[in-house]
Amino acid sequence: MAVGGTELPFSKAVMAGDTIYLSGELGIDPETNALVPGGTGPETTQIFANLERTLNTFDADLSDLVKCTVFLGDMADYAEMNAAYKAALPNPKPARATVGVSGLALGANLEIDCIAVAS
Repeated sequence: MAVGGTELPFSKAVMAGDTIYLSGELGIDPETNALVPGGTGPETTQIFANLERTLNTFDADLSDLVKCTVFLGDMADYAEMNAAYKAALPNPKPARATVGVSGLALGANLEIDCIAVAS
């Protein structure tokens, strides 16, 4: 089962068995279709709100995340991202990798993709 992707060249998420593969998410406010203002912290918070909404379509939530990859546009924002990331996710936190990148779509400060296992 897949969700989203009608206007984009990819699905927002695909479920294979009990595993949910979530495409990279930006800190876009779904009401304005624009990046939320304020930089890395607010974008991180919005990303997890967006991911939660997508997970809910599979009767899952953020507690079902098992692995996330953060693509960070400026490693100087690592602490700010970490603070928002920690606040957004329940314990136990999923496994994670963070990668510094030279650019992201729409001028975003970060992008996060995740894998979840529906419980």
